[in-house]
Amino acid sequence: MTQINLFKAVVSTQSTGNRELLRELSYYSSYALASYGWPMFMYLHPFTGWFNLCQECSVLDGTGMCQSNHIALKKLSGLEDNDIIFSNFSSNVYSPSFYVAVDHERQKIILTVRGTLSLQDVITDMVCDTEIIPGYSEDFLAHKGMLISARNIRDACLENNVLTRAYERYPDYSLLVLGHSLGAGTAAILSFLLLPEYPNLQCFAYGPPGGLLSVPAVEKSREFVVSTVVDVEFSTRLSLNSIQELRDAVLRAIQCNSKPKWKLTLTQVAGLFRGNEDEELPLIQGCSNSQILPSGETRLFPPGKVVFLKRTEDQTQGCCDQYNQSNFEILSAPNTIFDHVVVQPQMLTDHLPDTLVKLLRGIRLPETETLI
Repeated sequence: MTQINLFKAVVSTQSTGNRELLRELSYYSSYALASYGWPMFMYLHPFTGWFNLCQECSVLDGTGMCQSNHIALKKLSGLEDNDIIFSNFSSNVYSPSFYVAVDHERQKIILTVRGTLSLQDVITDMVCDTEIIPGYSEDFLAHKGMLISARNIRDACLENNVLTRAYERYPDYSLLVLGHSLGAGTAAILSFLLLPEYPNLQCFAYGPPGGLLSVPAVEKSREFVVSTVVDVEFSTRLSLNSIQELRDAVLRAIQCNSKPKWKLTLTQVAGLFRGNEDEELPLIQGCSNSQILPSGETRLFPPGKVVFLKRTEDQTQGCCDQYNQSNFEILSAPNTIFDHVVVQPQMLTDHLPDTLVKLLRGIRLPETETLI
């Protein structure tokens, strides 16, 4: 398995439960990271990546690459060829890349969905209408783009007998569905679709989208989905409603602020590089007493039980090493608190999959402490 440099993360675990859950979230996070294939491997190994990948390449795969995605998947996850049941790295609109593998150490069949990496994935993200989850009541609504993606992945598994073959070989293993970002949202909805046939499945959603499930669906998902959210990451706070609120807040701030617009813009850009974590940036603070009218649309929220890794202190001096001395508090957070976008410098880096993996691997728990 590829080694990723760990940073020091001191985690406060007062009022937490089930320490084993954190270990599992940490362990399986590498599978979500590996789903990004060769681009992620190159990002983590910018100078030696191509050499490490190409020296093992021999045949072109379906994406026109010399099996580089498959090789990167093995290197990032620690899997062997025989462990990978199925992989599809050619994504399209409503068809994100995914793979199915087995973990013999934990006796799991793992279905992993990749997050946003292509323009087609972005289009899927942007189809934000709601649709009823098949097989559930009318108030079980989900993000339409990811629901269609989940159906397509389920159909692909059925057409290729992927899960059937896996269970024929390993009948005592249990199913784990996971993903990051777009992959997390799709994995959560896919779990709804697979639940009737696999009632004991689990789902780990790393950095899931905020505008994913209606409240009744969220409550149901808490039975089998665990989401992990890092501090101010933007994805878990993105929904149609939060984007509209952010737009309205910016417009109000501009109208209520007497400063020239170019000064406001420069202040905003400077704030993104200054690394101020204690408060939101000045442009968004203006006219904060104004009320935002509800849009009338059904509000959607992230799925499952939420493990919230909240930054409590940062002693770093620059943006490039901002996580090296960070302290994080582990909270069991209600899904409804992620209802607005927090504009801070870390909103992008907190969402990156390697940030999540590093943080989860860096957690040190006292033997007597547990989570959720």
